[in-house]
Amino acid sequence: MELNEHIYPDSRIRDVMRHPAFDGKGRLLFPWDEPERYQDDMTMMDVPQMNLWHTNQDVNEMIGGVNRMIDDRADGKQVLFDIYTEEELAADSSKRNTGLFFFRGKPGMPFAVVCAGGGFCYVGSLHEGFPVAMEINRSGYNAFVLKYRTNCSGKDSSEDLLRAVRFIRDHAKELEVDNENYSLWGGSAGARLCSYVTYLGSGFIKPGRKLHPAADIIAYTYFDFKPRFMPEDSPGFFITGTRDWLVPVSSTRADADRLRKHGVPVEVHAPEGAEHGFGVGNGTPAEGWISQAIDFWKRNMK
Repeated sequence: MELNEHIYPDSRIRDVMRHPAFDGKGRLLFPWDEPERYQDDMTMMDVPQMNLWHTNQDVNEMIGGVNRMIDDRADGKQVLFDIYTEEELAADSSKRNTGLFFFRGKPGMPFAVVCAGGGFCYVGSLHEGFPVAMEINRSGYNAFVLKYRTNCSGKDSSEDLLRAVRFIRDHAKELEVDNENYSLWGGSAGARLCSYVTYLGSGFIKPGRKLHPAADIIAYTYFDFKPRFMPEDSPGFFITGTRDWLVPVSSTRADADRLRKHGVPVEVHAPEGAEHGFGVGNGTPAEGWISQAIDFWKRNMK
């Protein structure tokens, strides 16, 4: 394939993995790390069946996110970054299953880090990572999509998110992003991951390592630990559909209420009829939620 060659619904997954725009790491675009899950004849049309706990999947949205990065790469812009050094990658091969995809907004604008869900078994970036980043871009903000390691506990994933934010802030000048006022966005397991690194109690991070984004955008999850909320915690935007079969709206509201009791700004949305894993929400009762979340983020910037 040529560097500027777009992909289509009938593009074979293995060809997309080898696309030169991703410098030999195109497999990080896809949900599962195990190579045996991808057969030679599988195309982009087969991706939705790999995302086990997601709904409202649109292959054209997925393709649009990949083609946006192909265009950026063809324009001479780096789109995929390692968050670990070569020495760290050599010492721990699991870290090779990580990467940071960059969707550039306006130079000097704040950034968002988007963590797609997948039950800590896979990372559904094609559905609720890249399309969400593109929506955030529409308001001029920079957006990064994190491919994190998957495991049952979430400990390695937490380390990956901490390192990703550190990487961006350490390289803010060359990336042309605002070092402050960033936000964390997550869906399902990705949202839980955001909570692990911002609200103490998960056992994965120590107080001195806790992140303080301007806003935590928590989509369709509940906290599977007992957070030790504090008045200085990050403001939280919570959204869960009323037809979510994995996350009761009552659990979302309970988490939000506990955070609110500490004087932390909180906003809760429960779109009527929305199901689990709706991504950007186009064509669902959750449509427009990303604009609402961006407004919340802006109101809580310092």
